[in-house]
This record gives sequence, C-alpha cells and structure tokens, in this order.
Amino acid sequence: MSSMLEEKKTGSLALVPLTEVFLESGILKASPELRTLTPFLRDYEEISFRILGRFEIQGSWRREGGYFLSFELMEFCRRLGLKTGDTLRMRRSEETLRVLEVDFPGSRDALIALARAAELAREIPRVELELEELTDSEICTELGKALGETEQSRISSETAHHALLDHLILKSLGRTRLLGLKELDRIQLYPHQIQAAEKALFECGGRALLADEVGMGKTIEAGIIMHELMKREEAERILVVAPASLTLQWKAELQEKFGLDFVLASEISDREEIPGRIIVSLDTAKSRRHRQDYIHEVWDMVIVDEAHKLKNRKTLNFQFVRRLSSRYLFLLTATPIQNDLMELYNLLHLLSPGSLGSLQNFRKKHVHPVNRRLALDPDGLRSALAPHMIRSSRGSTGLKLPPRRVLLHELEFSEAERRVYERLSDFIHEYWFLAATDKEGLNQLTLMLFQKLMSSSPKALQESVEGILARQTLSREVRKSLEEILEDLRKVPSSVKLEAVLELLQNELSDQKVLIFTQFRRTQEVILEALKGAAIPTAKFCGEMSLNQKQASLKEFQGDARVLVSTDAGSEGQNLQFARCLINFDLPWNPMKVEQRIGRIHRLGQKDEVFILNLCVKKTIEEHIVTLLGRKIRLFERIVGELEMILGYLGSQLRDLEALDHRIMEVVARFRSFEEQRQEVERMGQKFSRAAKSYEEAIRSQSLVLGEEP
Repeated sequence: MSSMLEEKKTGSLALVPLTEVFLESGILKASPELRTLTPFLRDYEEISFRILGRFEIQGSWRREGGYFLSFELMEFCRRLGLKTGDTLRMRRSEETLRVLEVDFPGSRDALIALARAAELAREIPRVELELEELTDSEICTELGKALGETEQSRISSETAHHALLDHLILKSLGRTRLLGLKELDRIQLYPHQIQAAEKALFECGGRALLADEVGMGKTIEAGIIMHELMKREEAERILVVAPASLTLQWKAELQEKFGLDFVLASEISDREEIPGRIIVSLDTAKSRRHRQDYIHEVWDMVIVDEAHKLKNRKTLNFQFVRRLSSRYLFLLTATPIQNDLMELYNLLHLLSPGSLGSLQNFRKKHVHPVNRRLALDPDGLRSALAPHMIRSSRGSTGLKLPPRRVLLHELEFSEAERRVYERLSDFIHEYWFLAATDKEGLNQLTLMLFQKLMSSSPKALQESVEGILARQTLSREVRKSLEEILEDLRKVPSSVKLEAVLELLQNELSDQKVLIFTQFRRTQEVILEALKGAAIPTAKFCGEMSLNQKQASLKEFQGDARVLVSTDAGSEGQNLQFARCLINFDLPWNPMKVEQRIGRIHRLGQKDEVFILNLCVKKTIEEHIVTLLGRKIRLFERIVGELEMILGYLGSQLRDLEALDHRIMEVVARFRSFEEQRQEVERMGQKFSRAAKSYEEAIRSQSLVLGEEP
C-alpha cells in the first residue's frame, strides 16, 4: 500500500497520480506531502471532495493508516474513464478546512455532464428505476417535475437516461428498495427484518448497529443485507467475525438460508491466502499471530456478531475492529448498553466517527452522572442514535414466541446400570489425574467420553471400552479394570432411557412430530434400531451425511417420519418449526449446545406451544448438569440467544464454555460422594447466577434508555 500514491506538491496544490488499488478499493494512500493538506483532521473524520466548485462527494480520513477512503471519488474517476497513472489536482478549500477542491484531467464537458447527472439522480429518488418500463418522454417529464423545470427547458433524453442510470448503479447514491428479496425463498422473512435491511442500506449508508432484541433475527437481517450487496456486485470480499461458539452456526445459516458458501478460518492453514468469504472468531482474528492478515486486507463488507464485546475502546477487541478496512460495516448485538452509555458511544464511533460529537460532549450531554447506564435526555439520545442504530423488539413488532414448557423426566438406573456407573466412577477417580500425563495409556478426554457415554447409552459405552482394550499401550492395571467394567456392561439387558423414550412415543407423544437429540453417533444408531423394531417411522440426521442426504432426511421428517433422531450437527442452522416436541436424550455439558438444540424449534415462525423433555438419571452427573442448566443459568426459561450475553458477565475461567466440560469432570474425579459433587457444582452455579442477574439489570436499564417496556 505504501506505493499507492506518489504526489508532488506545488504550493498549496498536490498532484495525485491514481493507482490501481484506489480504482479498485477507494483507498487513497497519502504521502507526507499530501498529509500537509489534512493536519487538522481527526482519525475517521468526514471530508468532502468538491468538484467544479459546487458539487461535493463524501469520504473520510483515516489518520492512523494515513489514507482517504472515498467510494464516491473512486466511482467518479471510473465513470470518467480515468486509469492508473492519471493525475488529480487537490488543494484545500479557502472556505472550510474539511473540503478539498479536486480538478480532474480530461474533458471539462464530460466532467460537467457526469456531475450534473449524479446531482440530478440525488434529487429524484421517487422516480421509478425500472428503465425498460419508461419511455423517453415519461423519463423527461418525471425529471422535469422533480426539478421544477418548464416544458421548454426540459432536459434531453440522453441526460435523463444517464442520470437515472447513475441513480441506480452509483454505489454511494441513495436507493429505495431491495432487489434480491424474491430470491430468498428458503426462509420466512418478517417485515421488521426487511425494514432493517432497507434502513441499513439506504438510510444508514451501509454502516449500522443492528440491535434487535434477542431472538428477533439479527443474523437473518445481516444475511439479507449481504445477499443484496452481492447481487448488486458491491460485496465480494466479506469477513464475518463472531464468537468461536457461533462460527459453525453462522456458516450453516448462511449456506442453508441464503445459499452462500463461507470458509471457516479454522479450515485453512496459516500458509493459505485468506479467502474472499471467511468466518473467523474474534479471539483468532485479533491474535498476534493473525491480526495483521485481516487488517491488511481491504474488505467490501465486515459483520461483527456479539459486538458488545467491542464496548471498551481500550481493549484489543475494539482496536482490532477499528483498524479493519471496509466500506460496509455492521455490528450486531442485542445489548448495546451493558454497564455504561459510553459503550454505546464507542460502538457508534466504529461505524460513524464523530456522529455523536466528541466523547466529552457526549458524556456531558447524555450520561447520568450517578448511574452511567441511564441517559439524562433519553429522547434526545434516541434521536441521535436513529440514523445509525436499528432495533426491533417483540413489543414494537407484535411478534411473540409461543409458550415453552420444560419437563424433567427423572429416571432410575437399573441395578445392572448402577453397578457399571459405580465401577466406572471408581475407575475415573483413580486414574483421572494420572491420565493427564498419559502414563497409563489413557488420556483425560477418553475418561470424559466414558463418563458421558454412561449417561447416554450403555451399549455405546461398551463399544468404546472394547475399542480402547484393543490398544496395546494400556498398563496391566488399567486393562484389568476396563475388562471388569466391560464384563458388567455386557450384563446390562437394556437402557432405562431407551425404554422411557419408547414408552413416550407409543403413548403421550404418539400423535406428535418428535425431535430427539443425542451427542453421540453410536447412541443415535442404538435409538434408530430400537425405533425401527417398534415400527415407528424415523429419520436420521448427522454431520457425516452429505448435503443432499441431510435435505432428504429433513424432507422425510416433514413428511411421513414421526421422529428425527439427530446428533448436535442438527442443532446448527436447521429450522424445524413444524415440530414442537424435543427430547434431550442426553444433555451436553456445554450450555451453548443445549440452547442451540432448543433454537431449532422454539424460534420465530413457531406457532404452537413447545415441549422440551429432558431425560435425567437420578444420582448421576446428569442431575448436577440439570441443576446447573435449569436452576442456576435458567437456560430452559430464556430466549434463545441470551446465553451468549450472560457469558460476558462471567469470570474468564467460566466464560470459555468449551472448558466447562473439563471443570465439571474434575469435580466428578475429585469428589467421590454425590453430595460433595453437588456442593461444588452449586458453587460453580452461583457464579452463573450472579452473571445472569447482572445481565438482567443491564437489560432493564437499556429498556429505560431505549424507551421499551422492560
């Protein structure tokens, strides 16, 4: 980029050769000589380029990077037919410090015609843009009316067509309708989602804070915007930045609902170039190892999900996103205000620097001196936010989710199952900490798998133990213990969970479409085999299936199949609102995965009451998990999407839900008695409870500021 501009300064005049990078991206790199025209500008400050002494196009100055960013100037040069090496002449306006006068090479008549056409286009947004439906006479008449021209001074047909064409395709000029909605036939769109996309593009200039209430479809809104910009050929290089726990879901939803293929950053090696459409976690993107790769790219569009993580301008999160170069930027969060109104100021500064005034003036004008979550003048603040923030709530849209009933189906292990569980618990207690060094031919992940499989399916555990015993690296003591466990497993006649599911499907749920989730492929096969034996029409869904197989399976479930047995691959991106009963055959220890399961049926579009049935074996680790998820996090009561908000209020040790499995497993390994385990999980749960309380307090304050019903 350092060679983008090479200009010579003559007095107050800077000669600026155009570069290929500028003509492709709108980035005009400034050398020290050109910078002498802009010493007064702050970073991200808006600037105007004046043409012919009166027509102005917009841009901004990036002080840190030392460049101008102006897509209008880029488009103007393209429309004039300018090429690499052609030179612009720039000088500072004598009237104001924030205007640069620009002279272009070539025909002055062509420049006047283009400026006049673009100016006309700005003044006629109400004229229908479907050119093939208008005659020359109608076009001229409409333009004449819009401009107050008389019949005698009516503009020419050629100029009229040029003006309307510019109005349609010039990237920075206002447009009034979405062109690609008819192509989005895979999803049900709601009026507030379409309106949000229209406002983001046509009123907010393609840089907006999408702040809908949790569960209202911010991802859908971002997808509509993305699809529209791609249809208009305005977005090719697209970066989606999301929490690590949501990257797979983003990929699945963009593919399933919008037909857009993205690559996960985790799927490419460090040696590969960054692809044009990529989804990356914020932690990965901002890391010392990768951040420069993303910062040096010029993106057409950047989406940041859970953008409240950018609330503090002193953090690396904020600084990383601030340094990204993109024409279009969309920040997604349901909680733009968490602890302090200044967080909202920081988010808006990323989108439109200076739009809320200086930081000091904003604090003095809007922030309550005692409770910094509250606004001194809520109406005034909402008015200032309106051009940049888009928010829909259930109250404002009238969209309500149907009731959700959560039922806990507690079970007792059979005597044979309990014997295996106790023997396995003793084995884990003895070898968990030794397995950290792999000295016994075991590792902790294997032991954790054993523990989870025992709560899922004894048959699945049996096959896993047999697989481990086939290894030659086990110590004699470990092998002997595992052989004893395997002997007990072979004596288990059936699974208490499997019997319970069969009874439910044949009785209480005999007339319902039922979605059954399990974490494990082998458990899935055991369930499918049992349902087939009971002559219950069943479909299967798992990650190993091809896209065509998955679609066929979902079609089968929507048709004749009464039951869909799915692994957690079915919890990512699939919408199954035609079903209303979900059975958690086993519960993941990661609350995010449980929330994703619920979100497949309890979401916008569901019209019936939803039933969530959790199977839980008493006096096992599952009982602790139910306590943590149900009573402490209150996950089953919350709207899908709230969990990610709550995590922001947790300490760093618990915030990483991927590590929560290990923490729970350590409790199991460290404490033999069920009561001691319960007390430890209770202490862990209290931290979640405090985080949830902080989140709820922030929501109440935010509702007051935004004028919503709490």
